[in-house]
Amino acid sequence: MTDLPEIAVIIPVYNGARTLARALDSVLAQSDVARLEVVVVDDGSQDASADIARAYPSVRVLSGRAAPEGPASARNAGIAATQSDLVAFLDADDVWLPGKLRAQLDALADPAVDLVLTAFDNVADTGFELPAWARRTRDPRAPEALPGFIFQAMLARREALMRVGLLDASMRWAEDTDWFLRARDAGLVIVQLETVFVHRMIHDKNLSADVVQSHRGLVRAVHASVLRKRRGTPS
Repeated sequence: MTDLPEIAVIIPVYNGARTLARALDSVLAQSDVARLEVVVVDDGSQDASADIARAYPSVRVLSGRAAPEGPASARNAGIAATQSDLVAFLDADDVWLPGKLRAQLDALADPAVDLVLTAFDNVADTGFELPAWARRTRDPRAPEALPGFIFQAMLARREALMRVGLLDASMRWAEDTDWFLRARDAGLVIVQLETVFVHRMIHDKNLSADVVQSHRGLVRAVHASVLRKRRGTPS
């Protein structure tokens, strides 16, 4: 097992007791291909999220936040607390499918590749239906695979991640879009796999459900990218 690559898996959670164990199980099931440095960042939860994470002997928990600071800040804390040369993220309410890390590690065998994305599906969580904002097909029972420009679908070299820089902690919406635009502007080599390896679970607490704020965040991210190109700076 010692010759396996090591991957830091960072999971921000805020009041995610209902779904966190499911997310952790989907990560730990990938341990046949990598040594996993799993860190759960408790972003001021008021439920049993931290206790659920601590029940896993191989999982480290970062807690102590008096109030939630947002997923970008939590992911940054996880990056700072880990050492592995490869970095991945998962949200506490989402799921990795079997084979995700294996497929991404195969793509990263090419030393020129900086990060690998997989496709993902929007999937209605138990007891919920897909809302209009999450649908990509006419039939909500058959969600369409989407290109994986979300953190849950990424495996990146730490060096490449830091070349782009940490997430913008002032953004609570579209911080992933902002980071991926920065990565593109910095010239990172990105491989996009077509296979679905992530289920983004849709329910009544998704931040993306706030369509107005999501749109504002997207506009902010695109505007920042345009300004970078005008200035000729990568980030």
